[in-house]
Amino acid sequence: LGLSDTLIAKDFGALNRGPLWTDYVNEWDPDIVVLTAGAHVHGKEHFRELLPTVVDMFEKLKRERRQMWDTAAASAAKGIRNDTRYGDKKAKLLKKELTLVWKTQNPGGCAQSVQDASSSEFWSSYPSARQFNYASFLENDNHAVNYFTKKGIPVADMRALYWRGDAHVSSHKNDSYFDCLHFCLNSVALANVFPRMLQHALQPVPLSRFRTFLDHTFAH
Repeated sequence: LGLSDTLIAKDFGALNRGPLWTDYVNEWDPDIVVLTAGAHVHGKEHFRELLPTVVDMFEKLKRERRQMWDTAAASAAKGIRNDTRYGDKKAKLLKKELTLVWKTQNPGGCAQSVQDASSSEFWSSYPSARQFNYASFLENDNHAVNYFTKKGIPVADMRALYWRGDAHVSSHKNDSYFDCLHFCLNSVALANVFPRMLQHALQPVPLSRFRTFLDHTFAH
């Protein structure tokens, strides 16, 4: 889990903590990267600037990895040809295809029961709603889902949670810690929705070590 408020290290509104998202990828070398942004990105124009920048960075990462694969494959093939222990076997390198998944935002706003948390009236009672632009989340999510889908990038679509304000950390608490953005990890809403939406998003992705592992593991 890496913290990068705006993903692309630009000051878009509220805070700008963390490095570029690609810095985490280069450091940890993951198979799958799940990205989201919103609470720290103010203004429709900033959010819409963010999305193509993320895609450009992703395409650059893929090009760099392909270059590394080609270099590694050529070196391995040469080493095997010169080593009689391998006979005429060719190098078999598992290409590690990076999979990017965009996750829609955690909708803000606490509630005592299941209700629609997408209207401007709903946000009027939250002092932090303006600071972290809660009311713009759904519009931005709709745009992001359409944008990444057209680009062929899978989306973990969590928009159903706009009706689950009751699952936020502070929805059923009366204390000084006020958190109406993050969901409780043990809530039924998060535990049921996110794993399923992530699995659904990954279904059409053919080339990743994760998908190869799943296919091999559950094929028998």
